[in-house]
Amino acid sequence: MTTRSYARDTTALTVIDLLNDLMAEDGELSNRIGPMVKKLNLVSRLKRLLDGARPQGVAVFCAPHGIDEHSFDDLRHMLPCFQFGIDDHVFWAGSHRSETFSTDC
Repeated sequence: MTTRSYARDTTALTVIDLLNDLMAEDGELSNRIGPMVKKLNLVSRLKRLLDGARPQGVAVFCAPHGIDEHSFDDLRHMLPCFQFGIDDHVFWAGSHRSETFSTDC
């Protein structure tokens, strides 16, 4: 196996959308993706990744997102999955559900 080295001052780990609605057991989408999250042991793997990056001086950026009733105002045709998000307040901005899941991100 090849060992790679990256300069710590120019390397970062970006974690995108580890939101409660996706990752938490009480999240809106947990019944859909929860079995795969568990099967992949995703939470502990992400924690291991984050716990490994920080002590090495690698910057960690967490990029959550949230939607609200106006997030898709400029769309002419709404995809059903986006409409579902609005109707069920998935990733709703300002709510616990749109906050970053507790992986210390």
